[in-house]
Amino acid sequence: MRLSLTAAAIAVPLNTVFGIAAAWSIAKFDFPGKTFLVTLIDLPFSVSPIVSGLIYVLVFGMQGWLGPKFADHNVHILFALPASCWRPSLSLFRSWRVS
Repeated sequence: MRLSLTAAAIAVPLNTVFGIAAAWSIAKFDFPGKTFLVTLIDLPFSVSPIVSGLIYVLVFGMQGWLGPKFADHNVHILFALPASCWRPSLSLFRSWRVS
């Protein structure tokens, strides 16, 4: 319960600030990288949460690509605060879409 509340307390304000900034920038300005930003925001619509969770485990798990490297330095990502904050951020990209 503590991890969920901490992750929510971190993820919600960050997503609010970055979501408003991204939506305002996309709607108001033309800038290099605008299409990349829109693609990044649209990505959660096309990728299932199950698939993104599996990718997360494959990359950061103990037998994944980066898991052993982080474990050597005693850095925990999967099933810890960083993963708990990052995953809701991907889901909240959906609310940032500006046409």
